[in-house]
Amino acid sequence: MGIVAVRSAQDTWDEYVAGGMNVISRTGSGATERTVILLHGGGGNANEWRYYDAWYGDTTGLKYVFPDTPLDDGLWYVPNKIAGCGLPDACAYDQESIETAAAAVAALIDYEMGLLGDVDGSKIYLGGFSMGGQMSGYVQLAELDFALGGTIVLSGFPLPPLSGMLGQEPADAKAAASYYETDMNWFIWHGGRDSIFPVTETIEYWDGAFEALEITSTLAVKTVIETQGHSVTAAEFAAMVDFVREGLPTLPPTPCEPCTNGQTNDPCAYASDCCSDECKIRGKKLIGVCGAYTESCGVPVSSPVTSPVTSPVSPPEFCGKNRDPCSGNEDCCSNNCNSKGRCKGNG
Repeated sequence: MGIVAVRSAQDTWDEYVAGGMNVISRTGSGATERTVILLHGGGGNANEWRYYDAWYGDTTGLKYVFPDTPLDDGLWYVPNKIAGCGLPDACAYDQESIETAAAAVAALIDYEMGLLGDVDGSKIYLGGFSMGGQMSGYVQLAELDFALGGTIVLSGFPLPPLSGMLGQEPADAKAAASYYETDMNWFIWHGGRDSIFPVTETIEYWDGAFEALEITSTLAVKTVIETQGHSVTAAEFAAMVDFVREGLPTLPPTPCEPCTNGQTNDPCAYASDCCSDECKIRGKKLIGVCGAYTESCGVPVSSPVTSPVTSPVSPPEFCGKNRDPCSGNEDCCSNNCNSKGRCKGNG
């Protein structure tokens, strides 16, 4: 299902502290049926999730929770820069920092369960992008002793001990995990052009962990988009929302607002514009036309993130260190960050 224009009643935004973390929340209308905790990318903060305002669709019955990491520099763990230590190696990570952040996320889950009256965790979904996705997978398999309603990994590589489970005997893998029952519910999405966590290695190690723990049946969604880089896309977000809303009633779509300012062949700014699909990219050049324009538009036009039609840029992407509104190359942040953690040529 793609993104559709859905009009929910005005959402309620709040800020509070839980699990020792600063938290922003967005609550849809009606009684809250499920809470979705989303962890930001490395070097970022909770506000990143505001940039996808138009992509949440129907928020009725949902509460979205966006915490800031308890660690410094916007990181969910401290990487060890040791020669010879690669992505799957335990020596590449400061384990104490992983455990500190995971304990904070677990405390936030406990807090949100209390607010919902959720006694078993089935109404809580945990997910994140990049480092946040890594932490989400770790928390479910190596921190908690119960199944969440769902675990969402967007462009994330498994952290130790999960990354060490490839080829392990089930008994050894289970001894290193905190939970491995088959009542879990997983969503994994990765880009084929991801330059931070190479897709082949990433999927291999996730598959290895799931096979060793004998939980392959819990993978509800495992998707690789060959043209996607280390980023969050509209299609990915729509699939995540469908995953979270599974079994909940959904408001019927309403007609899109009329396109204006010549947006029938929109020069592709943000997803809040009438041209809601991905902009076409040719090499590293933004062509500036819709990837798959349809008359149904796709998303509400009432997003606070706007961009003049006369000054097209590609949707925001995440840098390894800092978010930057990269134009053109979808991966310019992760490939070409300068010493300030921004895209080269952009400050």
